[in-house]
Amino acid sequence: MARIDTDPTLHSPTDTIMREVDARRHPAARAYVWRRRAAAVLISAALVAGQAPTAAWAQDAGAGESPAAASTQQAGLEDAAGADASGSEAAPGAECAHEGADESRSDASADSTDAADASDSAATGAAEQADADGTGAPASPADAGDQADAAEGAASQAAEDTITVSVKVTGVTEHAEDGSFHTETWLPLAEVEVPATGEVTAWEVFSSALDEAGYTYVVEGWYCPFSITSPDGRTLAATSSEPYSYWSFMVNGDYASVGADQYVMQAGDSIELVYVDGSGEALPEGEVDTNPDAEHPDIPSDWNGFANGGGGAVVEDAETPTEGAQEAWKDSLLTDEEREQYASLAASDPLIIDGKIYVVASSAVYETEPPYSATKSPARISVINASTGAIERQVTLSTSLDSVCRPVYADGIIVVPLAGGRLQAVSAATLETLWVLDGIAGAQSISSLTVADGYVYVATADALGTDYTATSGTVRRVNLLTGALSGTAENAASGYYWAGGIWMDGYYLVGDDAGMVHVYASDLSGEVSSVMLSSGVRSTLVADGGYVYAVTKEGVLHKLAVDESGAVREVASVSFAASSTSTPTIAAGKAYVGGSSASYAGVLAVIDLETMTVSQSVTGYAASDGSVQALPGDVKSVPLISIQGSGTYAYFTCNNLPGGLYCYRLGDAAASMLYLPASADQNYSMTSAFAGPDGTLYYINDSGNLFALRAAQETPGEEPGAGEAPGDNAGGSENPASPSGPASSRPAGTQIQASHAPLSTALASTRDGAKTSGRAEDAAQDDKAERDEPAGAEAVASLATTGADVAEAVVERGANPVAVGGVVAGVAGVGVLAAVALWLRRRGGEA
Repeated sequence: MARIDTDPTLHSPTDTIMREVDARRHPAARAYVWRRRAAAVLISAALVAGQAPTAAWAQDAGAGESPAAASTQQAGLEDAAGADASGSEAAPGAECAHEGADESRSDASADSTDAADASDSAATGAAEQADADGTGAPASPADAGDQADAAEGAASQAAEDTITVSVKVTGVTEHAEDGSFHTETWLPLAEVEVPATGEVTAWEVFSSALDEAGYTYVVEGWYCPFSITSPDGRTLAATSSEPYSYWSFMVNGDYASVGADQYVMQAGDSIELVYVDGSGEALPEGEVDTNPDAEHPDIPSDWNGFANGGGGAVVEDAETPTEGAQEAWKDSLLTDEEREQYASLAASDPLIIDGKIYVVASSAVYETEPPYSATKSPARISVINASTGAIERQVTLSTSLDSVCRPVYADGIIVVPLAGGRLQAVSAATLETLWVLDGIAGAQSISSLTVADGYVYVATADALGTDYTATSGTVRRVNLLTGALSGTAENAASGYYWAGGIWMDGYYLVGDDAGMVHVYASDLSGEVSSVMLSSGVRSTLVADGGYVYAVTKEGVLHKLAVDESGAVREVASVSFAASSTSTPTIAAGKAYVGGSSASYAGVLAVIDLETMTVSQSVTGYAASDGSVQALPGDVKSVPLISIQGSGTYAYFTCNNLPGGLYCYRLGDAAASMLYLPASADQNYSMTSAFAGPDGTLYYINDSGNLFALRAAQETPGEEPGAGEAPGDNAGGSENPASPSGPASSRPAGTQIQASHAPLSTALASTRDGAKTSGRAEDAAQDDKAERDEPAGAEAVASLATTGADVAEAVVERGANPVAVGGVVAGVAGVGVLAAVALWLRRRGGEA
């Protein structure tokens, strides 16, 4: 039975084709394969060119075909190849190129193709000898381009020879005394790459996945499987009498009509083994219903995640209020019952999708006596009318929130991080749940999500030390559409607490609570490099101008460089505060980032990124009496930057009373209190302000309220209550609900999507595919190679066939001076190109 790799954390296939796929993911290995294949093509071409005089002579003399002569030439080449067989290996994927040629060609053509393969081996050995003698020569730029084209063609062919499927195994818990039990995930839904041979069965995929996870199993009679035993020794087996129990096989959500050992896998299949236990009572799980086929049209959005999900917390030409903002409306995110119980609020950073505000919230009611344990409500996602604050729709999610929540929106899907490391994906259009990803025991999911290339990256803090520092953590890569796990990277030394990663140029970067910035392969198959910073990272990484910026807990901004191979290094750093957990916003070459002073007052720093110096440090705000007061608490939020005709403005909150919203105009000596809540609504705030397309500002504080703010003159009259319409709009402002058309058709208020924006999510790469990802150029080359590769394979076979025919004529008709000269020229060409081949090989090994 063929071995099929199913470990989503490794993706290390065992057959030649799968190694080709893996090589494409790693630039150094890919370059090496390209160079070797390109060298083989060039050598074959040189042989033909060198024998051109012989071919001309043979044609004039009317030379006939001689299979015996062709065999003689092939034997000579095979002898030459054998001389260096121990030091030469055929380039992986060469068989695929030959298969692309016409399989119906004559035996002579087939023999000549074998001769070309042998000459490739001989040339490699000759090149090694030439390099040892110091005679190696570099390839020209034109040669390098040919090599890249040839390599992309082979790699594209390799990718076509694999398919992606998903696999899951669901068991049950041990029975309680009354015989009741719950379902239990044994193997979470995970993506697996298998050969596209049309012969791989579902059971081969299951058995390989179970092997990798440490499970054992028995196949007996018609049962496939009869039993499965978990790593801790629990066995779930089929029974032959009532009450019946057995392992049920499902394909794409439906019960299969054949056994797992009979079903042949197809691309995109999702298979599952589910244990049906007839010996007890299955208890309701309290889980939400899922509909993997729920409609999720890609609705336009104005705010798609923490720090605007990669668009950046930057708006341009939006008339955001700059002084004296007035409450347009406020909406309590707590229910009447929760307010009566003095519940505390856990709320998400909101989203704006199709002009509606989406916010996730849950509550916790604490006991009044030790150990002060809390009763938490399930989280709920609310859709709020941006004009009135009225809740239009609401749905309950599968579990509660941790202290903060940073959902993200992409491709019509909202992905919500929930307590315990769980993820839930909801259609923005219908609020139906598409999938739920199981959590991790003891985990907190309070970091930013990253969306890139059709996948969601989630980083968790799995355990905390006595000083509340994360001591372990996990990064997982999840298919955005299906929820299938597609990679895992475990961190046994530290975890990810309020952190956030970015995806760039095929790598995923994230900082941990110990201060290490990790660079992972995009599929999380391995760590490419890392760099230790001055202290822990509790912020989201940000990219700008080819550099990555990280804020560490002791208030230092670090500037990092990542090269094409994924190697990361620190370029510069600057201290701006005594401590910080704020994510910077970058606009026009400046970073705006919050923190606190040694006396715990708030700090908003403006940093010049070219010189890495603090150009302004804002520590106070102008009070109503004209005095300047210290900012009351740590600026933990992501500053919102608004670029208007009157200047550049930064909006932020402070994590202390009174819980208002502050505004700073670039160049001023101090900030101002833009909005002061009523005394009953004053509380701490860690959340970030965000803006609607009409300039309306929104933010949340721990009073449980979502506030909508506009310039004072826009909403005269009586202050509206929670969820009420704001009344007559004498100022004639536009309806704050965003138009339903695409963002590009919107006037003022459109978010900047430039490189200066934080890349907490790379949503453009999800919407537009490879053309907008960091690998756009590679994707274009993949497409070209896919079109050109079959013709290239035919060309190689044709060249080799011509060489064999000419050799037959030489043997049959005897020597000719011109032919001899051609052979000499051909041999010389082989020598030079062989040296080039070895030079490329050595270079590939150094890459």
